[in-house]
Amino acid sequence: MEIDITAPRLNIPPRFRDTAFFDKGENVVVKIPFTGFPKPKISWVKDGETIESGGHFAVERKHPLMTLVPFELSPKHAVSNGKTHSHLADVCWRRDQNTAALQVQLGCQMFPWPLLYPSILLERHAILTIRDGSKLDSGSYRVVAENDLGTDSAIIKIQISDRPDPPRFPIVDNIGHDSLALSWNIPSWDGGSNITNYLVEKREHPMTSWIRVGNTRFTTMAITGLSPGHQYEFRVYAENVYGRSDPSDASSIITTKDSGKKIVKKRQYEADANGKRIRGTADGKVNDYDQYVFDIYSKYVPQPVDIKSTSVYDLYDILEEIGTGAFGVVHRCRERKTGHIFAAKFIPVTHTMEKDLIRKEIDIMNQLHHPKLINLHDAFEDDDEMVLIFEFLSGGELFERITAEGYTMSESEVINYMRQICEGVKHMHEKNIIHLDIKPENIMCQTRSSTNVKLIDFGLATKLDPNEVVKISTGTAEFAAPEIVEREPVGFYTDMWAVGVLAYVLKRMTAHECLLHSWLMGDHKDRTQPISASRYTNIRNKIRAKYSDWNSFVLPIGRLAEYSSLRKLMVEKYRIYDSYFDRRQAAPRFVIKPSSAFAYEGQSAKFYCRVIAIATPTLTWFHNNVELRQSVKFMKRYAGDDYTFIINRVKLEDRGEYIIRAENHYGFREEVVFLNVQLPPDDSLMCAPNFSTKLQDITINDGDQLLLSCTVEGDPEPQVTWSKNGQPLSSSDIIDLKYKNGVATLTITEVFPEDEAEYACTAKNSIGSISTKSKLSVTPMKSNIGRKKSKSGDRPPKIVSHLNSDFVKDGEPVTLSCRIIGAEKFDVIWLHNNKEIKPSKDFEYTNEANIYRLNIAEIFPEDSGTYTCEAFNDAGETFSSCTLNVLVPNEEPKSPVFKTFPQSATLQEGESVSFNCETEKVPLKVTWLKDGKPVDETSSKYQFVQDGKKKFKFEITNCNSLDVGQYTAKAVGKKGETTAAFSLNVCPAGEL
Repeated sequence: MEIDITAPRLNIPPRFRDTAFFDKGENVVVKIPFTGFPKPKISWVKDGETIESGGHFAVERKHPLMTLVPFELSPKHAVSNGKTHSHLADVCWRRDQNTAALQVQLGCQMFPWPLLYPSILLERHAILTIRDGSKLDSGSYRVVAENDLGTDSAIIKIQISDRPDPPRFPIVDNIGHDSLALSWNIPSWDGGSNITNYLVEKREHPMTSWIRVGNTRFTTMAITGLSPGHQYEFRVYAENVYGRSDPSDASSIITTKDSGKKIVKKRQYEADANGKRIRGTADGKVNDYDQYVFDIYSKYVPQPVDIKSTSVYDLYDILEEIGTGAFGVVHRCRERKTGHIFAAKFIPVTHTMEKDLIRKEIDIMNQLHHPKLINLHDAFEDDDEMVLIFEFLSGGELFERITAEGYTMSESEVINYMRQICEGVKHMHEKNIIHLDIKPENIMCQTRSSTNVKLIDFGLATKLDPNEVVKISTGTAEFAAPEIVEREPVGFYTDMWAVGVLAYVLKRMTAHECLLHSWLMGDHKDRTQPISASRYTNIRNKIRAKYSDWNSFVLPIGRLAEYSSLRKLMVEKYRIYDSYFDRRQAAPRFVIKPSSAFAYEGQSAKFYCRVIAIATPTLTWFHNNVELRQSVKFMKRYAGDDYTFIINRVKLEDRGEYIIRAENHYGFREEVVFLNVQLPPDDSLMCAPNFSTKLQDITINDGDQLLLSCTVEGDPEPQVTWSKNGQPLSSSDIIDLKYKNGVATLTITEVFPEDEAEYACTAKNSIGSISTKSKLSVTPMKSNIGRKKSKSGDRPPKIVSHLNSDFVKDGEPVTLSCRIIGAEKFDVIWLHNNKEIKPSKDFEYTNEANIYRLNIAEIFPEDSGTYTCEAFNDAGETFSSCTLNVLVPNEEPKSPVFKTFPQSATLQEGESVSFNCETEKVPLKVTWLKDGKPVDETSSKYQFVQDGKKKFKFEITNCNSLDVGQYTAKAVGKKGETTAAFSLNVCPAGEL
């Protein structure tokens, strides 16, 4: 037999003969056909390193397709033609003496004739898959096919389309008094897609924040609205369909032409009897300032503000004065283009030094946009004053709020306030900004009745820079950290001391650690024991005593006039001194530390951390004191401050200690993690499924509940299915199928004669499958009411405090709870729309003192629906249901809306029960359902009452076990329908 033995040959498809383009995030699949016999070894190489399968890469080789064709064989085929790339196989003829059958030997294998057929080898494929491709994966890949007769190789060029490179060489010319021309070169690479837009930003020196100027499709732009005699620099972004590039290098710093002394007609102000300027007047008597407060993040995407040289009166209506202080006056104002209300702070300035301080304060606030920090909305500059426009707050300071008459303070309220303060401080510290003046006066409520607070007054806040002098005030000694008292260098911990004082916990932590502490996490709604307001009265009175005209302010936000960066110039009054930042604070900080990892040999291991520093850090990874450099095996990824280190195809020698070192020129920090690598599980320990507890034949009364259960073991974990008379079953309103911890159960709440059948449970895994069967016989019999004790002597559990239906806000944490008694041992599961909720960090099961809770870390609109808590043991089960409706901002809730919901109930046999609900609007119809089916409205057992047009009552008389179930009130309106779920449990008389 002649068989071609050939050297490898790669057949490159047309797509890969030139550069092949793929989209960012796409799984890149390179499929190269090849031929050759013996089977060639295939390898992929990039940048001189061999790529192995695992993690980011997958290397495959599809087996050949064989076509079997009969042929005739003769002794002449047992020769070799000696070709270099095509050989004849050595064929030996043998005849089995017992069977007289002809055999052919190819190499070491014997094949019977005439059962031997030649194999015609079709093309195989070498496949390289790059998962979640990114720009870093672009480049040249070499594929090599090799066997004993030779090698063949090819270069495959891959280009991952991504966001473009930054624009190049921004140049400024035609500089005028308030305008100039900016031009730049296109990016060196457009990301594989046309540039759709350029975005231009400016930075005025000495400020650090960049302000958006505008956008254009061209590489030139005329920039106007600049201030004469000021210094600026510019940078440009490029955008394509994949995103926005990094910014270009900044242009050189330029100075606009000075227009000389401006001759501007000054605005004429009226004056009151004391000679004070009258800047605005009220537009009527205001009874409730809360009506002017709005969530600025729902209306705007806050941006850094540009200091305008135009008049504030051109854009805002200045209304009544709401506060006067040492550093100016605060007015309520209305933005003309939107009608929204803000607070305008007018600050008199007489010297350039004062303007520079105000500019620095604006620069700090331009970098801080967070719901827990007051937002700077606009800024104006005139010759003798500067105007800052803040978001409007109508609430009081923190201690004014908690000591207000009628307010109940509790530990859960303290937790709420401290969590908000830590969130605001965390944002500041992530921006490398330190407040340096956190105190109760600088924590303000959003409205008079709100518990939402914001940090205000950034006059002393400073960007971390160990090389610069920082101004420190010791005027508020109660909240001054020891390093301020001792005049030592300050840092992030200085803010956390003040936060600690506020929380009465003198323990220094980072804002990130505070938010992860158990005291600020989880559900604390039960911590409602009142805390006497007298505990806070002395502190409140001390704060008031510091300000002689405390009661003269119309609104607390008017006290913004008492705060300003100009305090730095009043050294004696505010006890200002020069200090420095602790240089160690500028070293990199691990705000999210990497965690140790586990992997089986051949898998990939991933370590993730977040590192923040004022100067960009360099991260290096070490193992056995050897630095791990970027390669196919060790992959380093970063996005902003997030860093990921991936070890592909781990081996046993990779296990051990890894050191992550983050370093900049201010210092370094290290974190240690461990990688545990083990051999893959021994397949010899795997086994087919086996039922340790099998199903038994059962006879049950008509109307009773059926519970079939069996216990299955197997490795890998088997998949369990149920069937009825050979037909597959699935969970429904009638049949409930569960499989958990090796226990498979089938439950039918109410059995009917048609349920009589043979039920089978089948367990299957990759090793085998097995079934167990139960024949169900249904006997017409008077139904038993209630549950008897189980063989173990235990009783069925009972829910005596039920779940409550409610409306919740999108994104909020939610806790559902109920009280379960009556049994020593039972299992509890939670369901959402009749599907079991698996415990996780997002859905946490907890129980304490018979109170069972489902903690939802963050609820989303898709989490709306029916929630059920089900408790069961061998003696019986009980359950409670409710409905959660998730409210989405700026979206109307589904109509008709339930104003009150029916409440689940547990009662004794023979008792009657009524369920009530009310809708906000008149519905077209309200119907009641049991286990998904309409209740028989003609039955004398049920009574339906409508009180007016919006209130409805459903009553069940003389309850028994047949009434147990999940009920639903369905309200139908013109625009749709809504439901409210509840449940009914019936116990034997005398057992509740």
